[in-house]
Amino acid sequence: MVNLAQGLRLNIHRKNGVWAGEDMTVSVTDMIGATWRLEDAIREVIADPQSFPNETKPMKEKAKVLPHLLVQKYPHLSDIENELRGVFETCRLAIDHKSISPVVVKAAIAIADEYREIIIKLKH
Repeated sequence: MVNLAQGLRLNIHRKNGVWAGEDMTVSVTDMIGATWRLEDAIREVIADPQSFPNETKPMKEKAKVLPHLLVQKYPHLSDIENELRGVFETCRLAIDHKSISPVVVKAAIAIADEYREIIIKLKH
């Protein structure tokens, strides 16, 4: 299974700093915001600040730890653990490269928002 981060590695080429034929209606900043909202939702349902106390940890570490902690508490979400990691990893790669395909950004935002809604429902 290919996650977003793996797909990004294959889609990292651009011409003259611009994605040819792509309308940049969303940005890396939009994706970072969606990823932060997803992170906040995970932290809220984990409800154990000692598990992952430092919010300034690198995105690479968050990609590994946050989905794992979520699945540890909610084992029935194990099927989305890799996809959650992919969202965090894609965000990290976008930050590192300062650019990303708009298609990948839109996909990462959609996945982050969809899973955030699922996670928020766990609180109720």
